[in-house]
Amino acid sequence: MTRWRPALAVLALVSLPMLAACTSSSPAEEPDLSSIFSSSEVEEARAGCLTDRGWDVTFADGTIQADIPEEQLNTYNEDSLECLEEAGIDPNAPLTAEQYTAIYGWYGQIQDCLEGAGYDTPEKPSQATFEETYDSEPWIPWIQIAPEDIPKAHEVCPVMNAPTS
Repeated sequence: MTRWRPALAVLALVSLPMLAACTSSSPAEEPDLSSIFSSSEVEEARAGCLTDRGWDVTFADGTIQADIPEEQLNTYNEDSLECLEEAGIDPNAPLTAEQYTAIYGWYGQIQDCLEGAGYDTPEKPSQATFEETYDSEPWIPWIQIAPEDIPKAHEVCPVMNAPTS
């Protein structure tokens, strides 16, 4: 599986309803994200664990939906990581070269869609820089979007939604 820390901080700010993918890439160019994201069963177990810990989360269509206040984000992320571990996922397992490549490709698709929709995004690093800074200063294409605008960005660019298996 994968280290979840960079993505959890951003994903916890918004609910992530599953929508059809929006991308200009052909199916042959789609990154294989199946080894990066946990199954629907794992996510359902994690949602139950978070609920047991007092978080107001819902599980629908294979995803956890939550609206976490910024001041509680660190605590939520810690609980979420512990709940992943309880569900049998090691959130600190090192990423493989293939997983880095898949994430980089997916983030590139997100950036292309966001820029096409008129959103500002940070400059895309080289893949080597992306890998080197993934845990310390991750490149997140949607980081410059105001939290209140994230739901609209997901609507316009559903490629942002984390796939589930």
